Amino acid sequence: MTLGRRLKKARESRELTQVELGRLIGVTDATINRYEKDLRSPDPSTLKKLASVLETSVDYLLETTKGPDHDFEQLWPEGIKVLRRAHNKLSDTERERMLRLINAFIKEAEDEAEKGKK
Repeated sequence: MTLGRRLKKARESRELTQVELGRLIGVTDATINRYEKDLRSPDPSTLKKLASVLETSVDYLLETTKGPDHDFEQLWPEGIKVLRRAHNKLSDTERERMLRLINAFIKEAEDEAEKGKK
């Protein structure tokens, strides 16, 4: 898969438009379009910004890895979409609350699993 295809896939999985992504990294939507069509390549600084905003790695975008969350995305794609949508739309305070709730749920599930082993 090319850099452009990986970039588009990462952008779409985060439910961002080309305009939104461009604004987040300081380029035009036309530039994002050229990157995604492999008509132009981002410079190293822009590549780092893209990886950061898209919550992936430069290695993934450059095709040297499958991506840090590739396996998890395959196992639970709907859950990942919900979390990404929430991350993009919630305030920092709301995101922190959501994270606390998720962590509490995980701890409860782990505690129940531990009780089941005894």
